[in-house]
Amino acid sequence: KTGDFYEKKSIVIEAAPALSAKINALENKKVEITYANNSNEPVNIYINDVRGETIYNETQEAKKATRIFDLATLPSGEYMIMIGNNDKTIGQVIKIKK
Repeated sequence: KTGDFYEKKSIVIEAAPALSAKINALENKKVEITYANNSNEPVNIYINDVRGETIYNETQEAKKATRIFDLATLPSGEYMIMIGNNDKTIGQVIKIKK
């Protein structure tokens, strides 16, 4: 306070989510996965079939990445793509028709 005037300071803290990801279907049964990892944990990428069996898995140390998967060789059906670290998991169901 100075005389009749007050000084006020504000601090804004923006917390980035531990993990953000997008899963996009592309042409010819390809899928693009983009993620940003704001934790110190690695990112795990899984593709599972409807029975829960793992078709593909990978661990990434990168803080940001884009990956394209060609699912054309998989049989018709539903598959779950999951991206996660120890803090958060994001998933998307993909349907393949032949």
